Amino acid sequence: EKEEPVVLATEKDLTHLQQAIDKSAMNTEIFDSEQEDKKPTPQFGQQIEDTLKDGVVIVFSDAHVTPKKLSSAQKAMLTICKELNPDMVINLGDIFDFASISSHDKMAWEDRFTLEDELEAGIEYMQSIQKATPTSKKYFLYSNHDCRFNKFLAKHAPQFRGVKGFSLEDHVPKEWINCMSLNLNKNTMFLHQYNGGVHAGYNNVVKSGISIVTGHTHIMECKPFTDYNGTRYGIQTGTLSSIQDNPFFNYTVGTPLNWIAGFIVLTYINGELQMPEFCTINKDNKAVFRGKIVK
Repeated sequence: EKEEPVVLATEKDLTHLQQAIDKSAMNTEIFDSEQEDKKPTPQFGQQIEDTLKDGVVIVFSDAHVTPKKLSSAQKAMLTICKELNPDMVINLGDIFDFASISSHDKMAWEDRFTLEDELEAGIEYMQSIQKATPTSKKYFLYSNHDCRFNKFLAKHAPQFRGVKGFSLEDHVPKEWINCMSLNLNKNTMFLHQYNGGVHAGYNNVVKSGISIVTGHTHIMECKPFTDYNGTRYGIQTGTLSSIQDNPFFNYTVGTPLNWIAGFIVLTYINGELQMPEFCTINKDNKAVFRGKIVK
């Protein structure tokens, strides 16, 4: 029997294949027969773009909200949202911890919040933000702790894929736009994490080529970087959680932590990002913004 000749894929063929794969991945959506004719909601796997010529953006990360108790930073952010009425509020991820479904072992006989209690607490806080600044556009960026929800179910109950309620996206309030990363004005990238370590801010801004805002490390800083293209910023947003008494941080076993509690406020003028402002928590557990205690 005559063998068929082997046809090797060309570089053009491979490029078209990759484009098809990327398009398929970016357009994945949860099926809902009642919303077939509506515009698909962006999903967590997407990178999306937006623009803001002149305005204010409040950004927070790593809230690790605990049931029935808000941190000083979480309370302060609600106050500042009411005062500034920002154009956008961006959650960079880890608003949930989901310790009960973590792959990490328990710390001895520690008690952990139930997933139901955590989910309810995080959703309630997002709803509080909605009430504080109802007109702002709101983004929910996916992160390592948040993804525990979908990863756990995908591993242990894959048969329920597509069933409503089995994805975190189903529980996030509809006022929040879900995505993996946000490119604002094509000059500022928002995502949960990029580089790690104490030099993360510097490495992020040098390697990205544009301003970049990240969470994950719980470090708060701004690393300006200037070259022939102008000045851009490597910004880390700290943690919106309480550092000293959050049970989710018991794994640190009392070691000194180079973390800062708070959030950041960004201002855009004619589409360009200005030097960021920080709201931080002082040694008396009081929030400080623009030189004044936040009440």
